[in-house]
Amino acid sequence: MANALGPYETYGTSANIGEFPRNIRHAMGETIIDGVPQRIVTLDLGELDAAVQLGFVPVGAAEYGSYNLPNYVLNAVEDIELVGTTEEPDLEAIIGLQPDLILSSKLRHESLHQTLASIAPTVFAERPGVTFKQNFKLYAHATGAEQVASEVVGHYEDRVRALNAALPLPRPSISIVQLRPDNVRFYQTANFLGVVLRDLGFPRGEGEDIDGFAADVSQELLGTYADGEVIILAVVDEAENDFAAEILGGPVWNQLRAVQDDKVLTVDSSVWIGGVGYGAAFEVIDGLADNFGLEV
Repeated sequence: MANALGPYETYGTSANIGEFPRNIRHAMGETIIDGVPQRIVTLDLGELDAAVQLGFVPVGAAEYGSYNLPNYVLNAVEDIELVGTTEEPDLEAIIGLQPDLILSSKLRHESLHQTLASIAPTVFAERPGVTFKQNFKLYAHATGAEQVASEVVGHYEDRVRALNAALPLPRPSISIVQLRPDNVRFYQTANFLGVVLRDLGFPRGEGEDIDGFAADVSQELLGTYADGEVIILAVVDEAENDFAAEILGGPVWNQLRAVQDDKVLTVDSSVWIGGVGYGAAFEVIDGLADNFGLEV
């Protein structure tokens, strides 16, 4: 995780709050932002989440593959125009929106940076996920919304503090299982949900307590990786996911201790896995509080 966060030490701006134009140091170099952006385009869910939390309504956003835009974002941006997917942004659609700021990450779109930067000022984080807090700070600098960002971070810290005080001790260990259309994915500690769970003091199942992103494995290894006392289960494309239905109806799954103890928390994959932002983190906190019967 430390390797992922290290580059952010040099990112940001030396401009005073509210001062424009400002020079933003980011994953692909430096970008001048002339004024508070009015027409933002985001190319991943984390960037869309961040823009909304910072008080902006982007004019365009890319969907992340099979993840549709989650409801907690759509409630704020009902009329947003879709500009392709994160995997294949629609460059013509982006040009047509005449953006004054494009937000994405080096991991997602390094190969497109030069093209995107020729369309509008472009600010790139390193990657989504485990860096969602650092990305948020970078985008706050890019938009001049540092004061709003401080309020959002403060609210998150207050919610974490309150839930930490109410959760049981010792915490149950947690495993994160995502059933994709063709494989089983286990999320380790260096990802969005791993960060939130760490902030809340949850230990991880031994099979996932690794400083890595995720592992795709066969269903025969469910017992090795999904060994937590609680399983957070995220099913991608649940209505059409025959593979997931096979797993959940099979003997290996039903022999897991969390399944036998009725300790499986089924969640929205587009939020708990794909959300990668403070808005999604608030949804996760709400879901965990509900799961443990807490009002915080």
